[in-house]
Amino acid sequence: MAIGSFGLGSLMASRMAPLSLISTCALVALALVGQGVGQAQTAAKTPSDCAPTFSVNGNQQSVAVSEGQSEKANPDYYQIGDRIDLKFNNLAALFADRDCLESIDHKSHPIVLYLDGTPFPDAIIAPAGPPSLNEGYFRLEYTADSRDAWRPILAKTKFASPREVHASAGVIDQYAVDGGTPIYLATLPRLPTIAAGIAVGVLLILFIGLIMWKPSIVRESRVDPQTGNVVAGAYSLSRAQAAWWFFIVLGSYLFLAVVSGGFITTFNNTALVLLAIGAATVVGSNMISGSAKQAASEDVKQKQVAATAADDAVKSLPSADLAASDTRLANAVTELAVKQSASDAAQTASAAAPSDAGRAAEAKKAKADLDAASQARDDAQKANNTLRKALVDQASAAGALKDARNHLHAMSAESVNPLEDILSDADGVSFHRFQMVVWTVILGGVFVYEVWATVAMPEFDAQLLWLQGISAGTYLGLKYSEATAPTGK
Repeated sequence: MAIGSFGLGSLMASRMAPLSLISTCALVALALVGQGVGQAQTAAKTPSDCAPTFSVNGNQQSVAVSEGQSEKANPDYYQIGDRIDLKFNNLAALFADRDCLESIDHKSHPIVLYLDGTPFPDAIIAPAGPPSLNEGYFRLEYTADSRDAWRPILAKTKFASPREVHASAGVIDQYAVDGGTPIYLATLPRLPTIAAGIAVGVLLILFIGLIMWKPSIVRESRVDPQTGNVVAGAYSLSRAQAAWWFFIVLGSYLFLAVVSGGFITTFNNTALVLLAIGAATVVGSNMISGSAKQAASEDVKQKQVAATAADDAVKSLPSADLAASDTRLANAVTELAVKQSASDAAQTASAAAPSDAGRAAEAKKAKADLDAASQARDDAQKANNTLRKALVDQASAAGALKDARNHLHAMSAESVNPLEDILSDADGVSFHRFQMVVWTVILGGVFVYEVWATVAMPEFDAQLLWLQGISAGTYLGLKYSEATAPTGK
């Protein structure tokens, strides 16, 4: 039994050995996998693993910043274009934080200037030396990339009154270093702002002068029905709106460019859309009224040719004096009657003495004088009839030309005053014109206020731009049926 038991135990032990080996290998593999996962988790850092070298609330900060000796035009305040020098107590730690972030996502994370907690992406640190020197400087510039960052800063600035802002630094997509320094920033300094105001004033004077010199910029042209000359007519709503937005945008551009120095970066989409709406309204208005005016203008040209031909026909006659022609005809008739009486008397005398050669000769001469007087009367009658017909044709052509000019003139009435012109058609003030003027003036006022208040061109939301566009579209749509002559309605 002992032997049998030993044999059974040996048999079971020999069969369990492979299972134990497999289990052991499995445990070892799991341990290795767990260790690998742990190492992988340790290696796969995230931005949160880059411990910031400063704290937002100021506790246990290892980087502090203060103002250094800066290059600036005015010793009392900073303005756009100046250089800000900042001193740090551990600039190397800030660079280490930046390098840690860049090693994770392999993207650029520059150290930039922060003003009141807002990062300025173009104001990248330029170390004054090695990081251990703990000094760096930043350049205040107004660029397309920094325009949104400048907006809240500029919005609180007052004319010729520098305001205090908190200057610090930090990685662009992190936080600003605590312990920054207060500086005074003047974005509306007195001299540049006054210069910008003068530039806008000069622009306004030139614009008004241009309108007076070339009134067709904002006024319709019309044909004087008396002279046929093209003269300035009523003020055009579409042209006035286009001129309005052109001056506002151009004046704002000059003001902002002089104040901020951003001659390339001051424009925005809102300004472009408003200019486009004004231009499209002018084009649409001209297309609507242009075809009818073109047809009327061609009719005037044709009537002018006919009138000129009639005038030339009258001028080609020996005399255009109808009274003189009538007098000549009357004299010819009287002379004919006298010659007729003389001829009749001579013929009677010759018949009474047929053998008298002298009386026969007198009768023959009297007959020749009668024939000459008759021919003179006929010529005078023909000339009188020709003159009368030419004068009638001339009067008819002149009347047709006047009617054509009156029709063209009715399409562009005389100016009453600028406000009434742009608000009215031939039947008086129309609502679609009124609402377009109101919204244009309101949005223009808001635009100018925002430029002054924020020292930047405003960004109108889509609804406001749609409102301006719908107002212009309504005006163009109703212009098709707009009266050009009083309808009595």
